[in-house]
Amino acid sequence: MMCLEFPGKSFDECKFDFPDDMKKLVDLLERDGIKINCDLNTLEKLWYAFSETWDAHFLNVSNTDEDDTYPRFLEWVKNIDIDTADHMNYYGTVTNEIYRPWDRKDDDE
Repeated sequence: MMCLEFPGKSFDECKFDFPDDMKKLVDLLERDGIKINCDLNTLEKLWYAFSETWDAHFLNVSNTDEDDTYPRFLEWVKNIDIDTADHMNYYGTVTNEIYRPWDRKDDDE
């Protein structure tokens, strides 16, 4: 049994904008024994929204003494439930509609 449960797509199936940073984030969460109850694209969206709190498009994922973005992300995300995450856009705004653009079919399919 895996330590982390990833509902939905596996890591390799996700089309991340920042795959290296997402791999680092998942590795950090796994190291800390944190169970991910949302799909990985939602996790990336949450990192985008967290980055916006720093007026950044997408912060690099790091956990060094000089860069405490990861612990600050954990503090920021700890009270966000799955429903809120599903309705949140990449800027951190919670909308009335579910915002999951990766679920839309590509026009060329």
